[in-house]
Amino acid sequence: MLPSTPTETATLLHSHYSAEPLSTPATFQRDAIDSLPDHIVAVSLSVDREAGDMYVTRLACGVVPVVMRLPLKRQALREGEEDGLGLDEALEELRDVVERGAGMARGGDACKTREERVQWWKERKELDERLRALLGKVETVWLGGFKGLLITDDYNEEILAVSLAKFKETIERLIFKAVAKKTRSTSPRAVELLPLDTEVCRVFLRLGAKPTDDREVEDALYYLMDAYQYSGVGVDYDEIDIDSMTFAFKDALEAFHSDRSKLLELRPPSPALPTTPMHIVLIPDKHLQALPWESIPILRGRPVSRLPSLCFLRDRLLLAGGRERTVDPANVGYVLNPGQDLGNTEKEFEDVVARQGWTGITARAPSESEFSDALTNKDIFLYFGHGGGEQFIRGHRVRQLERCAVTLLMGCSSGTLRPSGEFDPYGTALNYIMAGCPALVANLWDVTDRDIDRFSHRLFRLWGLCPPEDGESCAPQTGCDDGAGPSLVQAVAEAREACTLKFLIGAAPVVYGVPVYLAKGP
Repeated sequence: MLPSTPTETATLLHSHYSAEPLSTPATFQRDAIDSLPDHIVAVSLSVDREAGDMYVTRLACGVVPVVMRLPLKRQALREGEEDGLGLDEALEELRDVVERGAGMARGGDACKTREERVQWWKERKELDERLRALLGKVETVWLGGFKGLLITDDYNEEILAVSLAKFKETIERLIFKAVAKKTRSTSPRAVELLPLDTEVCRVFLRLGAKPTDDREVEDALYYLMDAYQYSGVGVDYDEIDIDSMTFAFKDALEAFHSDRSKLLELRPPSPALPTTPMHIVLIPDKHLQALPWESIPILRGRPVSRLPSLCFLRDRLLLAGGRERTVDPANVGYVLNPGQDLGNTEKEFEDVVARQGWTGITARAPSESEFSDALTNKDIFLYFGHGGGEQFIRGHRVRQLERCAVTLLMGCSSGTLRPSGEFDPYGTALNYIMAGCPALVANLWDVTDRDIDRFSHRLFRLWGLCPPEDGESCAPQTGCDDGAGPSLVQAVAEAREACTLKFLIGAAPVVYGVPVYLAKGP
C-alpha cells in the first residue's frame, strides 16, 4: 500500500534508511541495486580533481556494480601530448560558450540591418557548434572505449552465453599474447593470464559490431594491458603492435554481433509482450553536474534523466510502490508570463492552455499561496516566466510541500545547481527534488524564449499533453508496458531537436527525476 500522508511517507523512508549504517555489500546490493526496475540503469559519474580521474559506476538490477577509473587525460598522455581535455578545460569551454550565448541573446534586438542579423545568427551557430564539439570530446576523450557504461544493451540473453564466453576468451588471449611477447626483461616473474570480468566484456560489446573510431578500441586495449602493468608485469608498450591488436579486437566484436544476430533469428517466436523502454538515470557529482551529459552523442535522443544521488532515486521508486509513475493529463496548472514581459510566449501558449482547459494564471504575478497550491494540488505544473519562479515562492516553502506535482520550469537557468565549495551545490531544482517532485524539467543555463517555446510545444505534443498538429508525427519510440505512451524523459529527449540551436538551447533542458507517464483515459 502506498503512503498517502507525509507521516506515512516519512515512516516508509525512515524504515529503509535507519538500517543503512549497518549495510554490508550484500545487503546494499539487495536493497539499493536489486530494487531498481529492470528498465532503469543508474550511472554514477564522479571525479577526483587532484588526480584527474573520473569514476564511472554502472548500477543495474541483478548485476554486480561495474566501477571504472578513467584518467581524463589518459589518451593524450599515451600519445606524448602535454595538453588534453581535463575537467577545468571542459568546464571553462562550457562556461565561455554559455556566457557568450547569453550575451548575444540579450543583444539580438540591437541588430537593425539584415547584415547585422545574419552575422548575429552566424556567431550563435558557431557557439552551437562549439558546444556540440565539446560534448563529442567528452565522449571520445573521457569515456573512450568505456562509453558502453552508458548504453543500456545488456547482452544477457541465455542463448548468447557461448558467444559471450568465446568473445571473453578471444580478448583475454589477445592481450595475454601481446603482453607476454613484449614484456621487459626486468619483469620479476612469469606472466600469468589475467581473467577478464564478464561485465567488462559487455561494456566493450556495447561499442557495436563495427566501431568507427579506432581510438575507442585502442583505449580499451591499453586499459587491459595496463591491468598487467599494475599487477607487476613490465609491459613494453613501444613494442606493441597496437594496429594489429585493434583489427583483432574489432574482428572479435563483429564475430559476436554476427553470432547474436543469427541466434536471435533462429530463436523460436514468442508472443510480443509489451515492454517499457530502457531509461538511464545519471548521478553526476558536484564537479560534473554542470555538463549536459544527456546530449553527448551516445545519449542524445535517448531517455536520460538525472538526480543528485542514488538515495533520491531510491526514494522515488519506493514511493511509487514498484509501479510506473503516472499523472492525470487533465489536472494541469500553469503560470504564464507572470512578469508581463514575455509577450511572444504568452501568445504562443494562451490558446493552448485555453483549448486544453487547464487552470492557471496569465499575465500577472501569482501569490506564494497560489504558487504553492498549484504545486500541491495539480498533477502537472507549468511555469513560463523568468528563472525558476524564485521571485514568487521561497525555496523553503517548496521544500516543505506535502506533495509536489511533476513540474516544468521553462525559465532561464531554472535547473542550475550553483557550486558551494566543499559543500554540495544548491539551487531551485534541489528544492523541488527534496519536495518529492517525481520529475522536474528545467534549464541548465539561460535560453531564448522563441527556441525554448519551440521545445515546449514539441514536448507537449510528444508526451501527449496536446494533440499533434496537422500532418505531424508524434510517436516517440514506445511507451511503458501498459500502453500509457512515452515517458516525459523520452519526450524531452526528442523535443530537443525542435530547437533551431540544437545544443546551445536544445541541450539546456534536462529532467531531474524518474520516468513519468500520462495516465490513460477511462
